Amino acid sequence: MNFSRPLKGLITGLVLITSLSMASISFAAVVAIENAKVATLTAAGTIESGAVHVSDGVITWVGLGSDAPVLGADAERIDAQGHWVTPGLIESHTQLGIVEINAESSSSDVRVEEFPMGPAFEVRYALNPASVLLPISRASGVTAAVVAPAAGNDPLAGVGVVISLRETLDPAEMLLTENLALFGGMGSRSAKFVGGSRSALMVRLREALTAAKRFSPGRYVADERGYSASDMAALKRWLSSGAPLALSVNQASHILQALALANDFKFPLIILSGAEAWKVAPQLAAAKVPVVLDAMANIPIDFDSLGARLDSAALLHKAGVTIAFTSENTHNAGWIRQGGGIAVANGLPFDAALAAITSGPAKIWGLDDRGVLAKGKVADLVIWSSDPLEVTTHAEKVMIDGEWTSLETRQGRLLERYRDVSNTVTPYGYR
Repeated sequence: MNFSRPLKGLITGLVLITSLSMASISFAAVVAIENAKVATLTAAGTIESGAVHVSDGVITWVGLGSDAPVLGADAERIDAQGHWVTPGLIESHTQLGIVEINAESSSSDVRVEEFPMGPAFEVRYALNPASVLLPISRASGVTAAVVAPAAGNDPLAGVGVVISLRETLDPAEMLLTENLALFGGMGSRSAKFVGGSRSALMVRLREALTAAKRFSPGRYVADERGYSASDMAALKRWLSSGAPLALSVNQASHILQALALANDFKFPLIILSGAEAWKVAPQLAAAKVPVVLDAMANIPIDFDSLGARLDSAALLHKAGVTIAFTSENTHNAGWIRQGGGIAVANGLPFDAALAAITSGPAKIWGLDDRGVLAKGKVADLVIWSSDPLEVTTHAEKVMIDGEWTSLETRQGRLLERYRDVSNTVTPYGYR
């Protein structure tokens, strides 16, 4: 396992659609989206009557439609009819591609249950490009996602990746960043592994990090509850890689403990969940530690999250903390838009909410070529039916790596199959 910066996506061709309602697909040298309300998520802001030009999977021009460069006869023009165009959404904490049904263990590769395994666990080897959850996310406007291991028997759950939701049969073609971060948790589940106390959990983490610094394969002997040699080797590589620790932690006092841990061992930290992160927002801002939160979480799910509140995103943003939204629901990754809308209703500026599902996660996870609409960036974008943070809005067209992707889902096909039950004599419309 080698921690690395994001991989460059493979560009397989440019698929173009001539209008918002046209189903046939053709190829052209350039695609021009015109008459659009373009949310660039850059200093240029939102451009009314704007245009976006794409060629070979990359954005080549963004600006006022009246200032657009003249295109050749082979260019494909799309009239957005004044609708919003935004960067593709980035979901910051999922198990997309490694689970189908949470309650069916044979369809889940999200964690290790039967024996201790921590830093050496990598989700990338289980990625399934044929997962039925990927089309659902694409149809919701999600074009990239963090895939992370879920908390298992160990407080350090393993290594996550970033995937593109491009249509492919090859898992390797999905990967944007192979060794994104080490993921872990400081909740009650993790504490049970060390006897039930979060104090013991923090001691275990500190002892493991200290031991990893001086780890030598030929001299290491694991105790009954200790890490294996492969875990220690992985932990040592992570410490020297500069990759972050993404830690699921909710209680304010535990967040401060995590900040102290990161400071003592000199690694970047990302807070996941962070129900009470707003209580320590000044400390997070000073340490430049971002927070990935569920903007819809306002009811405590345990004693660690008693301070959950709907305006937490607004409070963190006001304090200068970089934020990103997660739905915390792999089966409905597109709910991050709803979270953004709820955050706006509770004091977060609209632009900041839109950034929290586009440019914010791109910044947090090191996706320098995505998250904004600007010249030279990868052409991941969405044409929306209306305001992208309104719950009734839907994605009309989704482009990933400069290619228009199908918005068909299994659920949609089932709807069409059973929409008309008048022509069957079998009960309940079954065929």
